[in-house]
Amino acid sequence: MKKLISVLTAAVLAVSMLTPALAATPPFSDVSDPELSTQVDSLRMLGVVAGDTGGTFRPNSTLTRAEFCVMAVNAMGNANQVALYSTRTIFPDVRSDHWARGYINLAAAGETKIIAGTDEGVFEPDSPITYGQAVTILIRILGYTDEDTGMLWPDGFIALAEKIGLADGLSGLGGNTNITRAQAAQLFCNLLSTEQKEGGIYAAKLGTLRENVVILALDVDASNGDPNGIRAATGTGAPTVYSTANGISPQSIVGKKGDLLLNSKGEILTFLPDRSQQKTVVVSDCDAGWLEDSGGTRYTISPDTPAYTSEGTGTYGEEFVNLGAGSMATLYLEGSSVTGVYISSGTATEAVVVGSGGASSATFAQLTNGATNYKIYKNGQEISFGDIQPYDVATYDNGVLRVSDLRITALYENASPNERYPTKITVFGTEFPVLSTAASSAANFRIGGTVTLLLTADGKVAGVESPNTVRGNAVGVVTEGTASSAKVKMLGSNLTIEAGTSSDASKLQGQLVNVSSYQVGKVSLSRITGGSPSGAFDVAKRTVGSVPVSGGVALYERAGTTGELTALTFRDLEGVSSVPASKIAYYHTNSAKQVDILVLTDVTGDAYEYGFLEEGRQSAGSWGEDEIFNRTVSVRNKDNPTPGENSGWLTGYAFRDGQAGGAAKGMDGKAAGIVTLNELKNVSRSAFYTHDGATYLSYGGKVYLVAEDVQCYNQRAKSWFDTLNEARAFSDNLTVYYDNMGGKVRLVVAN
Repeated sequence: MKKLISVLTAAVLAVSMLTPALAATPPFSDVSDPELSTQVDSLRMLGVVAGDTGGTFRPNSTLTRAEFCVMAVNAMGNANQVALYSTRTIFPDVRSDHWARGYINLAAAGETKIIAGTDEGVFEPDSPITYGQAVTILIRILGYTDEDTGMLWPDGFIALAEKIGLADGLSGLGGNTNITRAQAAQLFCNLLSTEQKEGGIYAAKLGTLRENVVILALDVDASNGDPNGIRAATGTGAPTVYSTANGISPQSIVGKKGDLLLNSKGEILTFLPDRSQQKTVVVSDCDAGWLEDSGGTRYTISPDTPAYTSEGTGTYGEEFVNLGAGSMATLYLEGSSVTGVYISSGTATEAVVVGSGGASSATFAQLTNGATNYKIYKNGQEISFGDIQPYDVATYDNGVLRVSDLRITALYENASPNERYPTKITVFGTEFPVLSTAASSAANFRIGGTVTLLLTADGKVAGVESPNTVRGNAVGVVTEGTASSAKVKMLGSNLTIEAGTSSDASKLQGQLVNVSSYQVGKVSLSRITGGSPSGAFDVAKRTVGSVPVSGGVALYERAGTTGELTALTFRDLEGVSSVPASKIAYYHTNSAKQVDILVLTDVTGDAYEYGFLEEGRQSAGSWGEDEIFNRTVSVRNKDNPTPGENSGWLTGYAFRDGQAGGAAKGMDGKAAGIVTLNELKNVSRSAFYTHDGATYLSYGGKVYLVAEDVQCYNQRAKSWFDTLNEARAFSDNLTVYYDNMGGKVRLVVAN
């Protein structure tokens, strides 16, 4: 029986390794798994693998013994010796015209002999390589011999590979199993970080390791003029730009943490991704102490946690403001703890406006450098090509095609430097950057007319159209409003508009509005109202009736019919299985027919301020000699410890002065609603616990979620605590108050 002594892990057609690389090296079009993509690209940087002429890797195809030898020689850094062995004949079936003759001969006769032929003295270069053969060669590259593995082949070699970590991720393969190119890539990546017999990981034999780096950005000009430079940061130190030894700068490594392998010139040979957990997520919502992904998982993140962007390093507390619904972030995890975050800039430099013929991979081929294995997100929701509509705008970043349907119809006020070649367009007194890909459409319009701007998710103009062709759909929330100006947070983007208004925006504070403009320097705002949908909001299934809810949905709640909007996340809906149609004040669907705006009424109770209700009065004039007063309500809490008698909101709701409860301000300046709280007495400090970043109370066989802004009062000192832990530390006898809507703990009193 023939015994094939060894072979290595290959991944591609060796001839294509000689193809020159381009900047922003496109990923293989047939590799969709993110981990495999990073592994293959790391090997591609080192020159171990390359794609075929069609830009594919063929991960599920088998590998020949000849291809394996080529990969082995390149993994050892010995490709410069191949020519010396091209004229020799070692195996009779590896003739002078065989494309891999030099590599095979070098692997069989070089200083480090890593392969041998069959018992018949031939090599069988075009036969598939088996797992046992591949492992044997790698074991020999690491400096081990037959004496280290025992006489039983291939079992002894496989057992050693499993012991030293060379076989990580490949358990269960038999020695005679033909391995795929994907499995070969896994083995090669394992090889680079596996300990040699003589000590030290194998990669250190090939160059110098720069450990604990985060890849920040590609295609950065290096000091030697290399346009393929890679910006990386070590720990929290200042970033460094490295040139690349082989001109390969793959997109898949951006945001990844690991080690750089440098040659003697300080150029990057390859990047070794950290084997610890790294997870790229689509952001649904975030704050300075947490991040929630589109699947509803919340990650607790300390504000001091290192945060990385394309430009450098900072802290999460400083950088989280650059995240929004639909943004991408890579989390570095140790167990359940987040030890670092890479925040994808999402900054568009190029965009594609979808035409009337629909969308396919060909539509975005130039934008993605020919890659087709990306994911598509629209308003935070993963979609397919069929969900992309005409006049949608697409940008590409880090393996994600991000689609925006944000449009603003407005008076064209100004252009810079001119109308023919604008780099900035001004509407309602606000300048919008114009992408180079929008220049041709922008040149068709003149100042003084009305236009529709097609915007990227980060607020750049990707195209300009006539309102007769496509109308604006911009919706925002008025975060600040006066009689003459407004600040509006645009939904579906990271864009905030500050401008003068043509109407009194103080009456729109906290409300959803349509945004447009027909006057110079002013934004037109109209309050959005809408009826209830035909079906309920199923929180678990993420549907409203039969309509799916976008992962990046803008979710709000209001108190009563006039309350200001309060932003929610799905975490705030914990314990709520379904919201009836009668409690859905408004919903909006995007061009992908997904709910992207949803306004609820009195579902969680989060739209109220909580504490102790205080009765006040407000003069309503006089009747004869008697002054008439209207009743008001204020909420006494940490943020308002001493409400004045003449403060508060007018109300006709019944409540008891000093009662534990909540109240909400309405758009008309009156109380939109008042709620009273339920009481739990003699609660122990140990009844509270934290799980997955949230705090809970277990009492009387029930579990209550503690509101993030829970108010905590010191009964004896007549003062307010800053945190729940302070209240628990002060007393082991607590009185707890929760609301009837969401069942959340709103007020804790330390007795």
